[in-house]
Amino acid sequence: ATVTLSVLGIDDAPVIRDEPVEVEADAKEVTIALNDIFDDPDLGAELTVTEVDVTTFETRGTVIVGTGVVAGSAINARALTQEFSLGAVIFDSSLPAGTLRYIPGDNSDLAEGEVGFDTFILGVTDESGNTGSGEVRIAIVGKNDAPEAFDDSYTLDEDQILVANDLLDNDSDIDRDG
Repeated sequence: ATVTLSVLGIDDAPVIRDEPVEVEADAKEVTIALNDIFDDPDLGAELTVTEVDVTTFETRGTVIVGTGVVAGSAINARALTQEFSLGAVIFDSSLPAGTLRYIPGDNSDLAEGEVGFDTFILGVTDESGNTGSGEVRIAIVGKNDAPEAFDDSYTLDEDQILVANDLLDNDSDIDRDG
C-alpha cells in the first residue's frame, strides 16, 4: 500500500525583528530595506508600508518612506505632513517601495559609544495582503566629537605671575570626556 501526503503551504504574515538597526550618529542618511526590519516567512515577498507613526515616541531623526509608484496603495500615515521637535516622516515616490531612508537628527550629545534610540511604529503588507506591524528601533551610536576651544586673554603687569585657573572655563566638550 502507498500513502501519499500533500503538504500545502500557507501564506504567513510579516513579523518585525527584535534587534535594532544600527546607525552612526554622524551618518548623513541610511537606506534600510523593509526586509531588514521584517521577516516574512514567504521568501521573496515584497513588502509595502501601510502605516507609519512617529507620534507615539520621540524621534531624533527623519524617516523617509519609499512609496515607489504603487497604484492604489493605502498609506495610513498619521505623521504624513507633520514635523516633530526631534524628527519627521516624509513619503517619497522616487524612493523604491520596500525601502525607507533614515536621516539622524542632531545627535552630538551622544558620547562615543553611547547609544540613543529612535523608535517608531511601522506597518507593512505583503503581496498576499497579510499585514504585520511593530516598533522599529534604530540604535544611534555616538562618536567622539571634537571639543570647542575659545580664545582667552589676560592682562598683567610686568613681573607679575600669570595664574590661569579658569583657562578652560569658556571651553566645552559636548561628550564630557575632556
